[in-house]
Amino acid sequence: MRKRKYNGEGTIFKRKDGRWSAQAYITLTDGTRKRICITYPDQQKVRDKLDEVLSQEKKFIPFSAHSWTVEEWLDHWLTSILPQRVRRKTIINYEKNIRLYLKPHIGKVRLERLSVHDVQSMIDRLQSSGCGVRTIHMVRQTLSSALGRAMRQEIIFRNVARLVDLPAYHPKEKQLWTLEQSQRFLEAAKDHPWYLGFLFMLVYGLRRGEALGLRWSDIDFNQDTFCVRQQIQDIDGKLQALPVKTDESQRKLPLSPHAKAALFEKANEQTLDLSQNTPNLDYSMQNLIITNKTGGAVDPHNFNRAFFMLIEKADVPRITPHANRHMAATLNKNIGTPLKDVQQILGHSNSETTRRIYQHGDIDVQRQAITTIDALLHQRTGVTPLTDCCQELLSGHNPTMQNKPVSGLANLLRIGGDSGTRTHDPLLAKFPQPPENHTPTPIIIHLRTVNNNMLIGAVAVKNRCHINRGRETRRFCRAMLEP
Repeated sequence: MRKRKYNGEGTIFKRKDGRWSAQAYITLTDGTRKRICITYPDQQKVRDKLDEVLSQEKKFIPFSAHSWTVEEWLDHWLTSILPQRVRRKTIINYEKNIRLYLKPHIGKVRLERLSVHDVQSMIDRLQSSGCGVRTIHMVRQTLSSALGRAMRQEIIFRNVARLVDLPAYHPKEKQLWTLEQSQRFLEAAKDHPWYLGFLFMLVYGLRRGEALGLRWSDIDFNQDTFCVRQQIQDIDGKLQALPVKTDESQRKLPLSPHAKAALFEKANEQTLDLSQNTPNLDYSMQNLIITNKTGGAVDPHNFNRAFFMLIEKADVPRITPHANRHMAATLNKNIGTPLKDVQQILGHSNSETTRRIYQHGDIDVQRQAITTIDALLHQRTGVTPLTDCCQELLSGHNPTMQNKPVSGLANLLRIGGDSGTRTHDPLLAKFPQPPENHTPTPIIIHLRTVNNNMLIGAVAVKNRCHINRGRETRRFCRAMLEP
């Protein structure tokens, strides 16, 4: 007697054309049930495929209602899913990566059959064809975002784009202006009609679109603050007022004295009445602070051209407008602004982005720190710091005077502590003392400045570490700062 099949076990039968078929019910991602038919010439292959389908069904893993190719899924993701979640400019960048790189290489592959080998082969071919490393990383990121969405919809069950090996990407070191170069640029730009945009980018690190999107209604002169609420972007050849990049990018910042003065000056030129200045929470290209000759919004590309022309006028290194954000982050680090406050000034969603990407080292700060440490390591030994030696020898101090407090070099060269039992006075006596009306050279002035900074730093470090050497420190400072 033939054994009766259980419900959901599926059935296998031979067709009239000689092929074998299997039928079974599966659960789709939308919760509905569907009967599928599997057909192959080989009975064993049909049985294996049926076992695979039933195994997935028993694990309560739903099946996709549509059999996607990679190309079809990327188009669906780009047109139906992304517009509700990301900015238009991001969609444009994704579309370029899909059209130029993803579709030609893996577009015809079935989405559920896309393997790590397929994606790795695409990356290797792009690299061998001379494609840039940064571009390869962006292509992989685009594919990973699309596959991640397919995973959340249970169409696939792993993101193969995250399992490939990528060529190492080494970004170029950012070139930043020094304070003197920044001052020269602002001096060259002070008469330009877009001077306020350059000033806000240098002081606050505003994005270019944020600076161009500032309106008079965003300024609160009573509280000396302004709000960053919108940005101006060129989308498909048309200027638009759009929301800022992230929720954290919408922020309130204090007005600096120079920025406030420049705003008042521009308002007086335009005879604006700021007494009725009320906030406008909508996105608009009306009432903008930075405008073109006709009073409309400034094209970002024209703003860039003006920026580069002023760079040539000021004779400073060429940088991009976005580098001003790196400069603002680095300057805030150098003056000791807490990382959380720097993050909020720049409008970053994560302080790690501020620290890892936007803050850079400063050679002058490093030189001062190393000079201070060098002084600390040598101030109680017989080895004399180079800066002290140069200052003493060039200034011609005569430490052989026993009834006068010894100055820096003699104090450091004295062996035996404060008792002063033995010094290297004969060495210093070989250098004649300058006349009374002697004017210090720039080198001497610079060395004295460095020496004083080093001494102040040494005292600060001692006090910070709570070293109880008050009397000794005061005696040391009086001797070193003696004119």
